[in-house]
Amino acid sequence: EEEDDDDGEEEDEDYEGEGDESDHSKKKKFVCSEKQSAAALCVGVGSFSDPDDLPGLAHFLEHMVFMGSEKYPDENGFDAFLKKHGGSDNASTDCERTIFQFDVQRKYFKDALDRWAQFFISPLMIEDAIEREVEAVDSEYQLARPSDSNRKEMLFGSLAKPGHPMGKFFWGNAQTLKYEPKEKNINTYERLRQFWKTHYSAHYMTLAVQSIETLDNLEEWVREIFSKIPNNGLQKPYFGHLTEPFSTTGFNTLYRVVPVKKIHALTITWALPPQEQFYRVKPLHYISWLIGHEGKGSILSLLRKKCWALGLFGGNSETGFEQNTTYSVFSITITLTDRKST
Repeated sequence: EEEDDDDGEEEDEDYEGEGDESDHSKKKKFVCSEKQSAAALCVGVGSFSDPDDLPGLAHFLEHMVFMGSEKYPDENGFDAFLKKHGGSDNASTDCERTIFQFDVQRKYFKDALDRWAQFFISPLMIEDAIEREVEAVDSEYQLARPSDSNRKEMLFGSLAKPGHPMGKFFWGNAQTLKYEPKEKNINTYERLRQFWKTHYSAHYMTLAVQSIETLDNLEEWVREIFSKIPNNGLQKPYFGHLTEPFSTTGFNTLYRVVPVKKIHALTITWALPPQEQFYRVKPLHYISWLIGHEGKGSILSLLRKKCWALGLFGGNSETGFEQNTTYSVFSITITLTDRKST
């Protein structure tokens, strides 16, 4: 806490001087960002790789690697370290990738990198923590259930062809990670460690670091710390052959969904071939700008004149649900008024 107070005093000194309020604010933001360093690591595996008998295992593993390491055994010690030094962290599991990220005050960056890297070098994942963390995953799922966007995603996934990984239950909960495994005599702990050993390999990973440290320093730190991540040389999971997962009668259908929030909306979704390889030119962005235009002669201007719509947006969010190696989608969502057409 004292260190945090010192930092605040240093910032005040940096901001002394003349200038209008906006200049002062910009300078303050610059100094703050200068003091922060950040890193992100992408593991090229996600929920598509969940075993059929343990739905949600990739997401569960993302939680478990935070629970201490051989070098830093304190459970949730990394979060405590970041909190003490003005930082934050996050992680997310997508269809084909799992992303970890954090930021911290620059002077603690190397130490934070070393602690964080242990998630991928030697996480403890002790058996005693399994049950507690299953509850955390289950709590996350229960909080997400009432979300209209999450409910729509689950409906969307259920429309894929049988056998396509989109039909899997990605979240995981107490039922899939605790009760069902017990009934089937599945050892979740052993399977979790095996999943980590198979998929958390250096050749699956991409690392980015951001700091005003010199490039030479950053490269030295990265080589010193991250070269210890094991590399098993196994072939990465590939799903690109599972194309056209939504060429089904179930997909080409109108669904009327009762929302949780008080909202009326119409969403039209097209399933397209994978677009990831076109990330430099982003063709779907062009279409979304044309459709989402709100000026004279636009779709929305016409709908507003008729008092049928309040808003319209179209595009692809680039999450794994909307873009992966097997398909991409393009959606148009129109927020409707209560008015009935005559």
